[in-house]
Amino acid sequence: ANKLKQWYANDGKSITSISISREWSCAGRIDVVKTISQIKDEKLGTSGKPGWICVNGAVIYIKADNFYYTSCIGDGQCNKKVTKNGDGRWWCDLCDQSVDECDHRYILSLHIEDHTGLTWVTAFHESGEELMGMSAKELHFMKFENKTTTGF
Repeated sequence: ANKLKQWYANDGKSITSISISREWSCAGRIDVVKTISQIKDEKLGTSGKPGWICVNGAVIYIKADNFYYTSCIGDGQCNKKVTKNGDGRWWCDLCDQSVDECDHRYILSLHIEDHTGLTWVTAFHESGEELMGMSAKELHFMKFENKTTTGF
């Protein structure tokens, strides 16, 4: 603590800081921003239905396993999960069709915190791309095809 105080007195107070954070728009929605403790106290997000809750917090951990799912790119582009069938193609139950290729969509499990606590949240495709700086397909390729595990 003394070293930090000394650094600030000698140099730190004259240095211009640069923010590496950025503001999120809560997906363009006009919602009330909640703290993590308010979310827990009000039992928000426990109804089993998806919803939006805005939190000013920081991501402290991203789970490296199961970070994506394979999704439909068929005629309807429904983005629903597809499964590989025996002939090397991908099957979509919703579109009721088999396709040669699939996409990869994020479903990130994140540990976030604010000044009141921490919790697990899920970030889906668009938010995942924003957080990770690349598509889920690119990250899949990096981890499983190139076997590049640095950073995982």
